[in-house]
Amino acid sequence: MDRDPNHFPTFITACVITAIALFILSNIIIIVHERSIKTRHNSIVNDVPVTTDKLSDEEQQMANYLQSVNETL
Repeated sequence: MDRDPNHFPTFITACVITAIALFILSNIIIIVHERSIKTRHNSIVNDVPVTTDKLSDEEQQMANYLQSVNETL
């Protein structure tokens, strides 16, 4: 593939720069995604009233947890 061995530094430099650019791009995507998750509220707790008399213990604990998470956001 490489007919001129003097091009090896060019190829390795291009590969390293591409890897760094993809790493930075992936970190930017992760940061944006985490921000969108933090700003989103749980619609189950906020919009739908939950009657506590029909919930099992596990469901009640989950509802309480989701309410406390939404209050801290």
